[in-house]
Amino acid sequence: MAMSVNNNDNKKAKLRIKLPPGAEFEAEGSEDFVLNQKEAFLQAIREPFSQANNTENQNAGLSIIPQETALNEAKSIWQAVVSFDKDIPYIIKKTSSLKPYEAALILMAAQRAVKNIEELSAINLSKGLKLSGLKAERIDRELSSLIKENKISAFGFKRSRSYKINQKGIQDAYLKALEIIKN
Repeated sequence: MAMSVNNNDNKKAKLRIKLPPGAEFEAEGSEDFVLNQKEAFLQAIREPFSQANNTENQNAGLSIIPQETALNEAKSIWQAVVSFDKDIPYIIKKTSSLKPYEAALILMAAQRAVKNIEELSAINLSKGLKLSGLKAERIDRELSSLIKENKISAFGFKRSRSYKINQKGIQDAYLKALEIIKN
């Protein structure tokens, strides 16, 4: 966590927090205002984890993105949302607002956490989306924005294409999985 504080005069304070996974917080104003906003930000970060796991020691961490150890500890969350038919992941808890690219992120993250398999082939991803009840005519087009945002990486061409979820994608998938569980 990188944190910088500017307090050039007594009337105005500025605080900027950058968490390693990419989450940022910035507030400017009176010192009391900045401190109140910082506490609200930190509480918002802690809240999804404390609700999902109901553990007391969860509030000690500030990470909003599951790292590798958190991914392994969160297997029960992934298993509540995703199941596997042979080696094909599919979403078992469906919502009407789930878009194919969000489902793809969840499927890749769950495969990585539960099966410890880094890459998911385009064919298995397509089958997983169909088993989940979602239609994606062209997966490469659905996922192109995720590749540009560095949430996933793509390897190979045409039929031998596979996808690997990156840390930014894990964050989005994890938050969406928590949202699905709540509903």
